[in-house]
Amino acid sequence: MVSTKRGSALLAGALAAGALFASSSTAQAAEVIDQQSLISPTAATPIPVAHAIGSSAPIPSTPGAPLLTSIGVQSFTAGATGTLSRLEFQLSNLRGSGLFSVGLFDGNWVPGMYVDALAQTQTVANFLPNIFESLSQTRLFTFNVLDARYQVTPGKVFSVVFTRLPGVDPSAQTGLLIGTASRSPVGSVSPTIRSYNQYAGGSLTIHSFVENNYIGGSVASGDIGFRSFVDIGGAVPEPSTWAMLILGFGLIGAAMRRAGAVGQRSTPLTLPHVRAAV
Repeated sequence: MVSTKRGSALLAGALAAGALFASSSTAQAAEVIDQQSLISPTAATPIPVAHAIGSSAPIPSTPGAPLLTSIGVQSFTAGATGTLSRLEFQLSNLRGSGLFSVGLFDGNWVPGMYVDALAQTQTVANFLPNIFESLSQTRLFTFNVLDARYQVTPGKVFSVVFTRLPGVDPSAQTGLLIGTASRSPVGSVSPTIRSYNQYAGGSLTIHSFVENNYIGGSVASGDIGFRSFVDIGGAVPEPSTWAMLILGFGLIGAAMRRAGAVGQRSTPLTLPHVRAAV
């Protein structure tokens, strides 16, 4: 009985060791910053520059004319392997009330691409951070996409579509931060210096519509300030992890064989002593 218990203890210990080794790959799982292109003010260019999306009156403005609506599409290129978990953006509510919508799409999104978003969220525009008050990196809009289980690898292209839903406010606009500028000289409405954010892995395109009719699109001067995160927990284990897993399973097998051998030696077959009849 003692030997059987000893064998069970060995087996339990081996199982625990195997679980410890197997969990090492899980312990290495972590969320890492994949891509980053944030905008910071400088002494020469302290003023944020944003590209407005939403609704605005056509130019020249005509009474009763339909509003011009614009949306922003920023493309990205992944640099890590894993699950895209979240994206953070530098943006601000420029004017008006209503909802602000963000959607994640595979590949380069273009108008007329009738596919559902992999992930989408809406928020009250008035709750967006105000980039014109502070360009602090703590004032970022977070778009959580982990539930979409979107797998990325280096070179994988995906897009995020920014849409302003006006609701009852036809002039609602959201600003996507794309750079900074110097203060405008006295008597001038334009700054003398503009510094645009240039992200090598993608571009920001502004698409315009009038009453849901597509007018055209153009690439913005800069890209939205952002950073993306990837959960590398779903990545293929490294060779060292595989070695630990094999070692753990080997310990389990050895413990099982030893437990069986000990059990056979410690429980010999015994027969009751029977006295022969006289």
